[in-house]
Amino acid sequence: MSENIEKEVFVIPEKFTISECEEQYALLTEKINANHAFKLDASEVKQIDTAGLQLLSVMFSNNDSKEVNFSWSDVSEELMERASILGLHKYFIVKQ
Repeated sequence: MSENIEKEVFVIPEKFTISECEEQYALLTEKINANHAFKLDASEVKQIDTAGLQLLSVMFSNNDSKEVNFSWSDVSEELMERASILGLHKYFIVKQ
């Protein structure tokens, strides 16, 4: 893969609660198993619960042991506030 090709972007939905977790987990797992680098965009997240935060946190904590590289392109203020309350903010840092 060429270094000049931009990473694909996976958009986290505006509402990411327990009712969306199963579908989003399947989609993210498929993306990870494709072994292509990608970015996660959570800029439009307006509603997220503990289940959504836990799912995303676990995916990021497990990312270090995978050959796939994914990172955040953007994170909404709402997501970051909720992650901070639970002490999970370290998983949602956007690296430039």
